[in-house]
Amino acid sequence: METQQRVVQRNRLFSSLIWALVAVSATLLVFAIVQKNLPGSAGHWPWKLQLLDIPTATTATLGTVGAAIARAQYARSVQPVLSSGGLVAEGLAPNGALVWKCTIGNAGAAAVVVVEASYWVELTPSAGAAAPAPRRRWLTHDEVVALLVSLGLSEHDDFSVTLVTPGAAYGAESTHQVAWFTESAMGVLADLFFRIRVSDRAGDVHERTLPLMKNPVRDLRRPSRT
Repeated sequence: METQQRVVQRNRLFSSLIWALVAVSATLLVFAIVQKNLPGSAGHWPWKLQLLDIPTATTATLGTVGAAIARAQYARSVQPVLSSGGLVAEGLAPNGALVWKCTIGNAGAAAVVVVEASYWVELTPSAGAAAPAPRRRWLTHDEVVALLVSLGLSEHDDFSVTLVTPGAAYGAESTHQVAWFTESAMGVLADLFFRIRVSDRAGDVHERTLPLMKNPVRDLRRPSRT
């Protein structure tokens, strides 16, 4: 499964519009240069049109290109750096059992806002045979909880999946818990992926699929050292 972060949508106002202005100003500059240097063009269509002179068109082109570069630099400086992690933790399950704690982080220099979140569940062979129906698709939070409960697990006793809603904010250089699973739940889950889309301060939408069960400790004996 693809896990690289990617931009799925640019801010139309501050990206597409700027590049459209670059194209227009460059076209006007080319027109002005051709009009100036084409012999006998003054009386022929469309060269007889008076739009911009060469100095003005050059200034417009340089200005819009500069704005496009500045926007790209700003977008790069505020883009998120999304990642996931996991560790054996204690004190989360009510019965005192150790759990595998799943976290996601934003190592970027600016806060982001959640646009969408979904989950992909891979069950162990024995649990998959007992599942009520094939689930080969991205699931919502409630669907994940319902699936695990249908397999005999108890929410908040055997597992917990944090509800991540659109509009939630992740600060710069922050880490957040998204789920935890006891050893019983780990026997049901073969793999779990968390797909999240976030919007940064530049208005661009980024997406990344994060593996929550990458190299998990399934034999929970002692808490991880942090």
